[in-house]
Amino acid sequence: ACRAVLNAVLAAGAAPVLVDIDPVDFNLAADAAQRWLSARTRLILAPHMFGAPADLNALLVLGAPVLEDAAGALGARYAGLPVGHFGIASIYSFASTKMITAGQGGLLLTNAADLAARVEALLDYDGALPATSKAAAYPTGYNERLTDVPAAIGLAQFKQLPAFLARRRAIAARYDEALAGLPGVGLPAVQGDAEHAYYRYVLKVAGESAVVVEHLQQHGVDARVSGSHWLYDYLDVPAAEFPVCEAIRSHLVSLPIYPGLSDSEVDTVIAAGVRALTAERVR
Repeated sequence: ACRAVLNAVLAAGAAPVLVDIDPVDFNLAADAAQRWLSARTRLILAPHMFGAPADLNALLVLGAPVLEDAAGALGARYAGLPVGHFGIASIYSFASTKMITAGQGGLLLTNAADLAARVEALLDYDGALPATSKAAAYPTGYNERLTDVPAAIGLAQFKQLPAFLARRRAIAARYDEALAGLPGVGLPAVQGDAEHAYYRYVLKVAGESAVVVEHLQQHGVDARVSGSHWLYDYLDVPAAEFPVCEAIRSHLVSLPIYPGLSDSEVDTVIAAGVRALTAERVR
């Protein structure tokens, strides 16, 4: 997950507890989370990795409130409903590479009135004091609201979201068709009744991801190693506690996928991808 997830926990003064991931969709593994639950657990922070919905039903039954990190999953669906519908709150990002962009900024959704009021207070550095409160009790505000121009850009992009999603899924379908069945290649996957948004198209490869990416880049494809930094790298936690992460961390490759990618560019990615993934030196 992005370092921002860890930063948010630390900024709140909480103690992060990291758990391993599911080997199918690379999301938070509910069985791993259950082993770490205690009376001190305040929240389960569940990213929808690369646009693939986490197994929300399995996480919700654990009992702790779930915060959905849907920064890269706008448009993904779980059990027939949009992600973000299930947790106590959900967050989205409007950074330049996300599903829609306002340049920066984001969105928080919640049905909890008390949480919404608290967030509103944090976004207002000079709000009126409640009549029954002393100044010292009023929360510190940060004036981090999205300004009018980026908000207008974001609203216009929302109108294009269905077309953006359709194009991402069409590109993913072409990649799936071309790469399915190649030896040692695992395609992006979801679990259960879920629909991928394809913020990223991430393959698991048998060879070293860096070698595959180098091969692709030499053939004009801006592929990337996916997951070069993992959250436990920033904490004093043994990597051995995360066997699934360790098993895949040097085997993930992200192929280009975005609405502006033309059909001819998709052809280029596919041709280079097939060459890279079948080359003897990367198998």
